[in-house]
Amino acid sequence: MSFEYPAVPAGQAGRVVIAGYGRVGHTVATLLEANNIAFIAFDTNPVHVERGERDGRAVYFGDIGDVELLEAVQIDKAALVILTIDHGPTALRAVSHIRTAYPKVPVIARARDLEACGSLIRAGATLAYPEAIESSLRLGAEALQMLGISTNEVDSLLRGVRSEGYARVLE
Repeated sequence: MSFEYPAVPAGQAGRVVIAGYGRVGHTVATLLEANNIAFIAFDTNPVHVERGERDGRAVYFGDIGDVELLEAVQIDKAALVILTIDHGPTALRAVSHIRTAYPKVPVIARARDLEACGSLIRAGATLAYPEAIESSLRLGAEALQMLGISTNEVDSLLRGVRSEGYARVLE
């Protein structure tokens, strides 16, 4: 099994591997593509893979938790791995293997909640973001800005909440 990455644009260092091409993976891919960042994506849902193909993107059927797939895709040459999948056991398996076999490859991950976020960090993810809390922070930030709070103040508040492990906003 061998995969070809899209060509790396001049001035770009490395490629990105996206695990999952559902709504979150599609969004991440769109942002990368808009910035001319080469990526390859994998999903275990054939409908998502078909969507990627229709989008003209390098999206393939595959389980990011599969050691053979990680080796075939040459994960050691990736600039970054982004886990957008909504399946905790697979994400944990992928993070654990990547961290053990390829310790220099950064991994950022989507997590369902703060508990899953902690598990991913303990397994070796470089960063993990709890989706419900992050969307709440984004809504709150927009509200504050609409009410006249400066972007700098809002950004500072969000950085503080994140650096404290979301303690200020937990129930």
